[in-house]
Amino acid sequence: MPTFKPLLLNFLLASTLISGSSQAFAQGHEGPEDFRIELTGAAWLTGPTGSLTADGTPINFVSDLAVGAQQPRFFGRLVLKPSRKQRIVLEGTPTSFSGVNTIERSFIYLNRVFNISQTVKSNADIDYAYLGYEYDPLTGRWGHLGFGIGAAYLAVDGTLIGVQSNITESKALHGFLPLPGADFRIFPIPGSKMLEVEGTLRGLAVGSYGYYVEGMASGGVRVSSITFLAGYREMFANLHEDGGLGNGVVLHLKGPIFSLQWRW
Repeated sequence: MPTFKPLLLNFLLASTLISGSSQAFAQGHEGPEDFRIELTGAAWLTGPTGSLTADGTPINFVSDLAVGAQQPRFFGRLVLKPSRKQRIVLEGTPTSFSGVNTIERSFIYLNRVFNISQTVKSNADIDYAYLGYEYDPLTGRWGHLGFGIGAAYLAVDGTLIGVQSNITESKALHGFLPLPGADFRIFPIPGSKMLEVEGTLRGLAVGSYGYYVEGMASGGVRVSSITFLAGYREMFANLHEDGGLGNGVVLHLKGPIFSLQWRW
């Protein structure tokens, strides 16, 4: 399981700074967190590692599907604030990876070695969506610290097409899971919203079914109503269906992320 120590340290720093500024929050003046709509569009430079297992047979994203190369993928987020301390968050990442790979296998029969080579075209579709509610116990001119609960949807589909044999094999795993988490934003310059640092951490362990963790941290500069952000995002899913075949997915997506953010 990947480590999220840098993001956890950011959350600790955020809670310390924001809680220490409670008097400023109590003033009630309009600040950078007093908005109604926030829209973020980002390019996430990532590629999958791990495997997808169905009917007891694993398909590796890198060695079998050859789709592990990092490529820019879209990440979007919409935040609605019905009140100063409440947020409704909708975000998602639709991704599709394709590749061509030559799979070679060998076996021994009657003391002779036989080699089999097959060129395959591959495709991996990984779609993620999240809808949640967040409450910010601390919010004001320095930023906010919030905690939320929502539902995440993860759909992973892998397809192999044998060029010589024209055989197609597909495997898929779709599912929903509840996802608690925390979110923060800090404006480090007093009285200014030009610079900001923000982060999100969510995760859930589901017993014998596995676990899911995702996190993102970024910082940037605001110019007029647009904020330019650069950071890092990571997602790790180790989820399995109940049963003896071990059907499930082990998926790791990580990489730098570059965002444009607009608030109104």
